[in-house]
Amino acid sequence: MTSKIKYANYKHNFALYVGGNGANGNPITLDNYVESIAPGNLGYTAAYQSGSDSQINGNDLVIDNLHVDRLRPMTDYSGEINLTKSIETANGGNHNITVGSYIARTEAEDVNYQYRVLTEFNNNPQLVNLNYTDASGNNVVYSQGGLYNRIGQTANNFLSQNRLALYVTDEMVLDRWRFDVGFRWEHTDGINSRGDIMSETVYSTPDITTELSDVQTADGSFLRTEVNASAWALSLAGLYELTETTNLYANFSKGYFFPQLRGFAPVPGISESPYDAENIIQFEAGAKFGNEKFSGSVAGYYVGLKDRVSIRQAIVGGQLIDETRAEQNTRTIGIEATGDYSLAQYLNLRGNVTYQNHEITKNIDFDLVNGTSTEANVGNELARQPNLLGGLGLYYDNAAFDANFGFNYTGAKFTDDTNNIELDAITIGRLGAGYTFSKEDNNNSVRLGVSVFNLFDSDGITEGNPRAGSAGQTESQFFVGRPILPRRLFVTATFNF
Repeated sequence: MTSKIKYANYKHNFALYVGGNGANGNPITLDNYVESIAPGNLGYTAAYQSGSDSQINGNDLVIDNLHVDRLRPMTDYSGEINLTKSIETANGGNHNITVGSYIARTEAEDVNYQYRVLTEFNNNPQLVNLNYTDASGNNVVYSQGGLYNRIGQTANNFLSQNRLALYVTDEMVLDRWRFDVGFRWEHTDGINSRGDIMSETVYSTPDITTELSDVQTADGSFLRTEVNASAWALSLAGLYELTETTNLYANFSKGYFFPQLRGFAPVPGISESPYDAENIIQFEAGAKFGNEKFSGSVAGYYVGLKDRVSIRQAIVGGQLIDETRAEQNTRTIGIEATGDYSLAQYLNLRGNVTYQNHEITKNIDFDLVNGTSTEANVGNELARQPNLLGGLGLYYDNAAFDANFGFNYTGAKFTDDTNNIELDAITIGRLGAGYTFSKEDNNNSVRLGVSVFNLFDSDGITEGNPRAGSAGQTESQFFVGRPILPRRLFVTATFNF
């Protein structure tokens, strides 16, 4: 019998900087920017917050940006206990049977503060302070310290969730056969307490109009909703030793996920929200082969995800909010292969390749802002998921000196579920080497290593703008995306004792 308990308290604060988000989310000249915020203005002055003597030219590019401070402290209590029994069978086989239970409670806050800033658009941007005279002759302070919209507090939520699970497994060894069977039942309940947000005036002066006047803050009231659901999972796996060098295997599983509680917003007058588990079906069958020179595997697989809940954040009205909650069904069919061939003593050629065909079979977007729902993108490929992946490399290791050189390939993929923009394939080269110092009479060792990521300094975009919202992203002169990192050099020291 084994048991364990855990208590964890996380002080979790972090910031999110969303560049290029606002009314002018694409770079625009300063002259055009002022005209867009104050049509018919009588003139403006712009200066760097740093106090630099350099003048800001009206043709210089500027851009709106969003800063989000997130406070996510969390407390987690959990415990697990299980009992394992081995049983010998009459024909020489055995069963390893395990029964157990798991219980947990999690409490978390979700507090957000947001503000917007105006900056240059270049490789070393500075904050921009901007004042202008409007068409009526009023002096307007637009941005101070680069800050032009304080926004304020945009979330004040508290979430708690309980889980209880019971499970049983059996690992069977019967001559050339191996079987694994497992079953799990779980129940969860939770409460989403969402605080109301109000707007208040911070300051104003009689002779200067300011655009920094309205700031949001929590008013201390909460709206609550309760959720609860139960789900079960089943796992079946089998392996058959066909020959001394070849094994055939297959596995099937029906699993589940419980959606994020924060996506089920409270509704006035309704104390409980509909809440169901996301279900996933997986099946894989293949063969594994191995001898002195070569080892490898080949397999086909199917993955079906049903009622997946996806929370999509987007910039709406100048703020980062939960814009939509999508319920999706998806299907993926694929084949994968791995190989490891010994070219010489200590030198191996290793590779892997995966091809997958995936599509969205159901997609209902629930607009959390307007309370409407639509279905779209059915039949499209999944966002940010390539069809082809692979890798190939040479590896040398004689227990003292080791080295490797290889490539990872990620095929073309779409930026979002609309499939309107396809990102090019990416190939990343890697190079590494190391030397291990060790003593024969003990297990202590030190490895000194050096490696280079993106050896050939390739360019590529891993994904588009995840804040573009449910409508997706459009291609224009400027494109928001997350690039792969440029060439990097790493020096490492690894101690084993």
